Amino acid sequence: MLITCPSCRKPIDIDTDIGLTSLTCSQCGSAFSPRPDESRNPDQRHSWIYTPDLFASPPFLNKREHAENEAVVIRDNASSEEDSELIAPARAQAHLWPWFFTALLILTLAGSWAQKEAWLDNRWMRSTLINLTLPLENREKDWLIIPQRVKSEWVIRDDNSRVLVISGSIKNLLASSMAYPDIEITFFSNHQPDRPLATMRLPITEKADTKSIAQTPFVSPKALKRATASSQTDFIIIVESVPDGTGDFTLSPRLR
Repeated sequence: MLITCPSCRKPIDIDTDIGLTSLTCSQCGSAFSPRPDESRNPDQRHSWIYTPDLFASPPFLNKREHAENEAVVIRDNASSEEDSELIAPARAQAHLWPWFFTALLILTLAGSWAQKEAWLDNRWMRSTLINLTLPLENREKDWLIIPQRVKSEWVIRDDNSRVLVISGSIKNLLASSMAYPDIEITFFSNHQPDRPLATMRLPITEKADTKSIAQTPFVSPKALKRATASSQTDFIIIVESVPDGTGDFTLSPRLR
């Protein structure tokens, strides 16, 4: 039977056939009874008796090994937690298409603004914007005096004075209603064609008949206000005072 010293816990193997009443430990020198106290709790009474299996580990070694195993598990868990902290979370997938279209729109608008004068010269664009009642400034280039329709003649009045009658056609180049411009007449010298002699501006009026032009004093008809979209209007201009030495003249639309 294997017993242990109650003082130093040294295991001692004794023969159960020998009736011993007292035993002295060779390690610590304490004397104790080899028989267990029957009055003790059964669990406590046999707590110091070990199995005769010599290959079995004592309980405290098993507990220690178990504790070490638990410690290893704890360290494993801790290391796994630390490793998990070192692993960066997965990033959300980036969506670049909205940013690409936004940048493209900004570049397009910036380019359009830089070419503002160019696209404002587009007649279709100007007509559309004006029809949408956007505040666009009027332009003289929105009108065209047709050169092939311009004619001039001298008319003798009933008082033997003469006036220059200039007829022609002006066209609204936009597909929107526009206010009529004035017509600017510039007279050039007969001897020096590049030298302007005088300039005058006259409104576009209703057409006057030949009889009213020949009368003195001449009463000018009412001025026209607005031209319809893409319309062409015939006009007659009466010039009562022409500079001396005039050889030629030019007509240009001028905004009122």
